[in-house]
Amino acid sequence: MSKNDTQENAKGIPVNSSHCVLLSILLLWFLVFLPQPHKEERFLFPVFPVICVTAALSLDIINQFTCKLCDSFGFCRKLRLSMVCLNLTLVFLLAVGLVSMSRGITLYKGYHAPLDVYTKIEGLHDRIVSWETKHQTFLGNLSICVGKEWHRYPSSFFLPHDRWRLNFLKSSFGGQLPADFDEVLQGIVNRTRAIPRFMNDQNREEMSRYVPVNQCHFVIDTDYKDFSKDDVPYSKMQDFSILYSQSFMDSVKTEFPWRSFFIPYVTEKKWVMINYNVLRHVNNTLNFPEELFIGLN
Repeated sequence: MSKNDTQENAKGIPVNSSHCVLLSILLLWFLVFLPQPHKEERFLFPVFPVICVTAALSLDIINQFTCKLCDSFGFCRKLRLSMVCLNLTLVFLLAVGLVSMSRGITLYKGYHAPLDVYTKIEGLHDRIVSWETKHQTFLGNLSICVGKEWHRYPSSFFLPHDRWRLNFLKSSFGGQLPADFDEVLQGIVNRTRAIPRFMNDQNREEMSRYVPVNQCHFVIDTDYKDFSKDDVPYSKMQDFSILYSQSFMDSVKTEFPWRSFFIPYVTEKKWVMINYNVLRHVNNTLNFPEELFIGLN
């Protein structure tokens, strides 16, 4: 920071019209979405760039304010003002970086189980295809079902082939679930612009989404200790056996801040973990050879 820059900062902190425009965009977006009863982080993605630019501007203004305050009260007469401001900025960035890293580690270690579980489906598919090729047979289309864990289904890209279909089981969730594109319509243009059947714009529950559990070959579910009659843990039922299980944090039972931020040698002792499972419906897979399921873990 030059001497001229220091003199300019001493006069005042410049806040021009571009700052106000960016801030107004962010405030307008929050005013629209914060009052909504249902909030998700994906609602913020259009303003992610504005958040980043606003954060950078805020850091710059804080830096200028600190330099001005330091210079006004004579805290830094024996030190170079530019070095003091630079060190304060670096300390702030380091603190933000550590908090962000702590948050990222917690998200991975505590909540990565769904991605691991769905990745196992691809390995199971490869085993099935290999066995079918070897024995010149076809085991049919495969149904994988989700109940209370429907909202953690990452994407249909995690289903390895068209023969795998995702179906929904009734749970305590009472809103409208996603639906497939209409396969009768040909072409991506027709499918995306057609008015879908059994849909509504009021998030009302559509019972046509659900299938009975006896139509499922596999189920993805969690073992929460507290559950309602519609959120039964299928792993406790006699018709199911566990193929693969991964630890998953129970965010309700784990207290804040341990469920949000990671502190080595401390946080993991505070976590309450449950099992995130891939379950096999034994009756619906009787014609599947047992070798397909051995060592899936």
